[in-house]
Amino acid sequence: IQSLHGPDSGNGWVRPEDEDIFLSKRTRLILRVPRAEVEKTSELTGKELLVHGNKIIVGNSSVKPFLVVPDLICRFVICNSNYDENSFLQDVAKQLFQYGISLKKAICGKTKKLYINDQLTTVRSLMIADLKREDSIKLQDIGVGEGRLFGCGIFLPHKSLDAVANFKED
Repeated sequence: IQSLHGPDSGNGWVRPEDEDIFLSKRTRLILRVPRAEVEKTSELTGKELLVHGNKIIVGNSSVKPFLVVPDLICRFVICNSNYDENSFLQDVAKQLFQYGISLKKAICGKTKKLYINDQLTTVRSLMIADLKREDSIKLQDIGVGEGRLFGCGIFLPHKSLDAVANFKED
C-alpha cells in the first residue's frame, strides 16, 4: 500500500508527527501488486475497510503502469537511527549496487519516526535523479530497504518539470 499522506505544514501551521491526518474524499488508496495479482484486488471494490477506527469504502479501481522517468522519490525508507546523511546514502548505494543500479544523484530528507507494528521506526525520504530507463522501472519494481507492506521503500515518479513533460508509459 502506498502511503496516504497530508501536508506537513501549511497556512502558518505545522502538524505534529503523532497527530491524525484528515483525508479528503478525493484521497486515493493505491495498491502496488504484481500483474498476476491485479484481478484479485478488484474483489475489494465496494468493500468497507476499518483502519484505526475509521471507515474507508473502496471505490472502482484502475490499473496504471510504471512511468518511465529519470527522477524518483520515496517518502519513507527505513534506516538505522544512528546514520547521518552520508551513511544512509552509502547504505542505499550498496543495496542498489546489488541490483545493478549505480547511484549517481541522490538526496535524502531529514529523519522522521513512524510507528510500524506498534514499534517506533526511523525513516528518511529519498530522491534519486538521472536514472536510466531500465533502472527507473527496476527501482519502482523492487524498491529499497524493508517495509514495503507498510508503504516504505516504494518509489514514485518525482514531479519535476522534465518528468511531467517527457513521461512515457511502460
